[in-house]
Amino acid sequence: MTLTPGTSLNGYVIYKNQQDNPGKFVVRVRRNVGADSIVDPVPLAVVDSLDSARHAIRDTDCLLCLPRGPQDDPNVVETWV
Repeated sequence: MTLTPGTSLNGYVIYKNQQDNPGKFVVRVRRNVGADSIVDPVPLAVVDSLDSARHAIRDTDCLLCLPRGPQDDPNVVETWV
């Protein structure tokens, strides 16, 4: 895949125990366009386990798992790009 200016690169962020879904794992799509990052307010999935959250995004091709970084929200478990 070749990224050109204006190309949107989607990521899938898995959160745990967000305020609006306590005790659950939530998958949200994050779109990067240029320097902007936009997280969809509507979850792709709200599930009970990390495995179920991963399964919700498994149908996508060639993803790389990134662990939560020090700058990430504390509820982020991992991001798939």
